[in-house]
Order: sequence, then C-alpha cells, then structure tokens
Amino acid sequence: MSNGVYALQKSRYLLDEKTKLQIYNCLVHSHIEFSCLYLHLATRKIITKIFQIQKTAVRAIKNIPPKAHTSNIFENLSILPVELQATLNICKFMRKCNYNTKITGLSWVFNSEIKNKRSAKISEKVHVPFTSRDHLLKYPYFNYPKIYNEHFEHLNLINQRDIFVEFKRLLLLKFKSEQECKIYNCYICKKYKDELSFIQREKQVKLIKRENLIKRKGIEKKERFAKLVERLGEAFVQVMNV
Repeated sequence: MSNGVYALQKSRYLLDEKTKLQIYNCLVHSHIEFSCLYLHLATRKIITKIFQIQKTAVRAIKNIPPKAHTSNIFENLSILPVELQATLNICKFMRKCNYNTKITGLSWVFNSEIKNKRSAKISEKVHVPFTSRDHLLKYPYFNYPKIYNEHFEHLNLINQRDIFVEFKRLLLLKFKSEQECKIYNCYICKKYKDELSFIQREKQVKLIKRENLIKRKGIEKKERFAKLVERLGEAFVQVMNV
C-alpha cells in the first residue's frame, strides 16, 4: 500500500482525479478489500496505521494540504475507511450465508431456532455464540454475528435490490457526521479554505489570460489575412473558396 501512496504523491500534480482514483483502487484499495475480513483480528495500532495510509492517499487524490480534514473527501470519493470497509464486507458475507450449513468450518443459526424466551424478541437476528474466553471474541465465529446484528435493522430497511450500495452510503454519512470538524474557528479548516480560494483565484486569472491571448491571436490572424487579400486581390479569395 505504501507503494501506491508513493505513486499518488508523485503524480498528484500530473494526473487528473479520475486516473489517480484508479491508481488508488489498484494499489491501495485492493489490499484492503482482500484482507478486511480478517482485519478485526489485528491490533488497534495496525488498523490506525492503515487508516493513516488511506488518509494520505485521498489527500493526494484531491491534491489538498497534508493536514486537511478528510471526512468530506472520503464521502466525495465514495471510499470507505478500513474499519467500515471490513464492516461492509462482513455484512455481505453474513447476508449471503446459507445458515445451518457449515461454511469453511463455521456454522451459525438464527435466534428463532433456539428455544429460549429471552431471544424471541430478536428472533430474526443471528445467534451470537457464547464464550468465556475474551481472546476468542475477535474470531469470526463469535465476532461476525455480533457485527451483523448491530447493522441488522439498517439492512432490513433498505431496498433489497441495491442493499449494499445504500448501506455503503449510510456508513459514509455516519463516518462524516462523526469525524466532521466541530472546532470553532479551526486553524486547519481556515487555512485550507484560504489556500483553496487562492488556487481558485489563480485558475480564474489563468483562464482570463488564456481568453485574452486567444482573442489577441485571432485579431492578429484576421488582420494578416485582410492584408494578404488586399495584396493578392480577388484571385486569392477565389482560390480559398475552392
């Protein structure tokens, strides 16, 4: 993933946003997508490091300062942070499971199949197996049903046709609302806005200069053509019309 971030940083002023997003999907997102089902087994330090790599990558894609906030950028690019990407893929996996049959050695059942009055209220959810050993709680057999049950109500409210597209959008909105800067007169936000306005002003000045140059070159060309017509006469006009 570091190689992907390095490529994005080196090409941030050379390539457009769409091309840089393709580089991100190829060199960064593919690693996260491949390993996210097992990232909940990793330590908080490793997950934070991967998230920092993601933030560096999206800043390079949008070509913004190193310390700028990234909650809006993740939503704008439709990129999920590593933990939410793991949540999405776990919910996909649990949703497509054929329960009561073993999948890679794992087998889950619904609460409705357990004869227990206490679990009758949440009978549609997947039963979370019990263990007294804390170090086993992160393992898929115990953790996947728990994560799925946390988002069960959201998944049931969404239209089944595009369920995971909408669920991804909900996760992004939740992340944006949680991570949005709430500091009054934030120095980083203010600095980023100033830099953005300066860049926009520079772009406007360049566009005006380009338009003036095109107009001036067009007028000069028109004048040269008129002089040529005067010098060569009507024969030249007839040849040009042919």
